[in-house]
Amino acid sequence: MDVYRTEEEQLEAVKRWLRTNGVGLVVAIGLALALTFGWRYWNERQEMLRDQGGARYEALLQAVEQARQSGDSDARTTAQTLAMQMKNDFKGNAYGTVGALFAAALAVDAGDLDAAAGELRWILEQRSDPVLAALARYRLARVVLAQGEPGEALEILGTGDPQGYAAVYEQLRGDILLAQGNRDGARAAYEKARTLYQETEALPGDPLLELKLHDLGAGRSADA
Repeated sequence: MDVYRTEEEQLEAVKRWLRTNGVGLVVAIGLALALTFGWRYWNERQEMLRDQGGARYEALLQAVEQARQSGDSDARTTAQTLAMQMKNDFKGNAYGTVGALFAAALAVDAGDLDAAAGELRWILEQRSDPVLAALARYRLARVVLAQGEPGEALEILGTGDPQGYAAVYEQLRGDILLAQGNRDGARAAYEKARTLYQETEALPGDPLLELKLHDLGAGRSADA
């Protein structure tokens, strides 16, 4: 502004600049403020959801434990209600997926395999966390196998990345193949599961796996 000789010239220059650029400037400032406060609101909302979700998760865990220990139908109903509330209130969030997983588990406890399958299929239809989706896919395959549909169970098991559950996926694959009468395929799947258990420190081996292999004539060698 020092190119202008007088304050009047400076003021007039400012007025001309505002007439030319003022609208764009206001819009730009408005967008910047909207983005800033929108981002802040989103972060605050996510933090609030995490806090609320954590509290609801703890309450759900206690309700499920009480329902399973007591075997009381009222306690099971309470746990089921809490699970469905978490599923619906946190849809699109990992807590919503966890709610559906618990709802499915409680349905299995009650012998309602159709309801359990419905909850697990719902999870797979969402954009769920990949690890939780892998767990849901595994549980769905188990439920479908229990419903007497080994072919569909095998198809479900092969539709996605098992993430960290490769060992239990292979063990279940062996169960499915055995249900189909494919003993050689089941033995190969069980042996692969055994190897994966050994390679995955996060997953303890399943003692039942050795019994299954023994029944198929493929127990551990003397060296092992």
